[in-house]
Amino acid sequence: MLYVLFCSGMVLLVSAGQTMANQNEDDMVIAESEADAKARAVYDPAEPVNRVSFEFNDGFYHVVTRPVTNVYEFLIPQFARTAISNASRNIKAGSRFAGNLMQGNIKGMMVEPAAFIINTSFGIGGLIEVVKVSDYVPPQDISSGLASLGVGDGPYMVVPVAGPFNVRTLIGSIGNAALNPICWLESPDDIIVNTGDNINGISIVDAYDELTKDSVDKYASVKAGYSDYYRKQSTQKE
Repeated sequence: MLYVLFCSGMVLLVSAGQTMANQNEDDMVIAESEADAKARAVYDPAEPVNRVSFEFNDGFYHVVTRPVTNVYEFLIPQFARTAISNASRNIKAGSRFAGNLMQGNIKGMMVEPAAFIINTSFGIGGLIEVVKVSDYVPPQDISSGLASLGVGDGPYMVVPVAGPFNVRTLIGSIGNAALNPICWLESPDDIIVNTGDNINGISIVDAYDELTKDSVDKYASVKAGYSDYYRKQSTQKE
């Protein structure tokens, strides 16, 4: 789940485009204040423990995640990385269907299996994305389905290596994993797709760098970004 941390950071990336140095500094202070305010609004009763986990994850990122991603992107051409992402996204149709089912989204329940059949049959097992689901319905999963049923966020937590969660997204992630065939069919091909997709997921590490490089409190910035990301995702409906 490291990719969640980096994806969530993208929500807070702001480019104001000012040319004056003092204006850029003022914008940075404002952005920092907004991030702090959003972070304080998140229920985080275990913050001291979470901060320790975050510091571990931040060190892991710089020592392991970033170097591995750099090597992966150097060795694997873009078309191959795209194909791996397509196959992984295709095989996760079960959790997206379940999310739509929990919300009673008829269109989503029709689009997801149809896209899965077409992409699997005509897209070489999903390596080619013949039908792009997001063109028809917003992406859903177990977590967004739980949110639609009134399940609250719960306490914020930072899991070593895995990254940030709240109770609902943690339960949702477990449910998503249970519906992902890769998690219980570990053939060599499955392992390749799963490993490649995990690295693809963290290959947007530039977003994490941008989010944290000028932050006075990286923990607060990531917590605010993560919470914003999942709050917006849980409210995406057709």
